Amino acid sequence: AHANHAVVIGAVKVLVAVKRTARRDFWRQRGIDRRIAAALSTTISTSSSEMQYAVLRSVKVLVAEDREVAPDLPVLFCRYDDPVPVKRAKLALLVVLCT
Repeated sequence: AHANHAVVIGAVKVLVAVKRTARRDFWRQRGIDRRIAAALSTTISTSSSEMQYAVLRSVKVLVAEDREVAPDLPVLFCRYDDPVPVKRAKLALLVVLCT
């Protein structure tokens, strides 16, 4: 995990670009998917509410392109102390994953 969430999102963008170049290598793509999902899960679970919202919105765009990079589902569960915008962003991401 990294302390700066912008660095994590930037690294995820780089990994998505690398994944696009490795289209035929299934195992490399799978490894990249796991790394992206782990980084996003950690970032969502350890950040402040404002950063959670920003990361969730970025994740929604990523997941709309490629569902394999989705973070772990327990991270997307709404907690009672989550602010309303974060709950809505989590639910919107779950809807994108389900449809």
